[in-house]
Amino acid sequence: MDMKKAICSVGMPTYHTRVEAWECDHNQHWNIRNYLRSFQQASDVIADMSGMASTGNSKVTRHSRFHRELFQTANVTVRSAVVADGAYAGALVHLLSSNGRLSATSLDQPGLAADFLPRVATDDITLALPRGLDGRRLEVATPWGHEETVLEHGFVHPAEVDHTGALPTEGVVRRVAIASNALLAGLGFNDEYIRTYKISRMGAEMKVTHFQPCAAGTRLRSIARITSTGRSSLFLNCWLITPTEEVVAQIAQCVLFVDMTSRRVTRVPEILRSSNSVSR
Repeated sequence: MDMKKAICSVGMPTYHTRVEAWECDHNQHWNIRNYLRSFQQASDVIADMSGMASTGNSKVTRHSRFHRELFQTANVTVRSAVVADGAYAGALVHLLSSNGRLSATSLDQPGLAADFLPRVATDDITLALPRGLDGRRLEVATPWGHEETVLEHGFVHPAEVDHTGALPTEGVVRRVAIASNALLAGLGFNDEYIRTYKISRMGAEMKVTHFQPCAAGTRLRSIARITSTGRSSLFLNCWLITPTEEVVAQIAQCVLFVDMTSRRVTRVPEILRSSNSVSR
């Protein structure tokens, strides 16, 4: 059986939604932050089914991989299980699919004591395991030591926080997207370049580590940095910080560059290949 089809039957359903038109991005597909919102919703549902008070994203590392684009009106199902063995034993694994086809996965660490969830062997979820990014949970890592650009994101509004009173993962990712976009545009990979060369970028893998809850009224800033480049992939780190330099979250990303005519992966643009660049 096709591995991507087989993995869609793992676990039990924990969240359902659909792709709305206003949730799609510049590539006309479902924006990454909506995948992350779905994974957090699934974790919150599991906590409630376990009789535990949901802690939202507090001190969670959410390691996601993106396998297939989703477009307007697609139905979405998240199925969840607990990893039974190996380096990620005890982690929650979320498998997001549409019409029986895998679209994205997530490993949540630490996991929850959800005894009712099925256990799944590592060998059965290889598509959900970290690939280009280190799968270990990060400790607080400060971004200082470079001449970087700090972006101001204003204040977290009450309408942005979740039922725990904290900024959810999707709110973190929205600000990270602004930071990485500004960084790449500053190096020449801007709207004009994308229109001229018909080359865009898409997320392949993302690890979001939350270090502390972020309440309404918190003023947020960000710093972004390119850490390395490959033939068709670019790796970035981004920190979401307060004005007093407390790290709220750190995000590692693997981005692929795509020919928008063929929808196939292509080389990292030359303007980015030689950059060890930063955005304070």
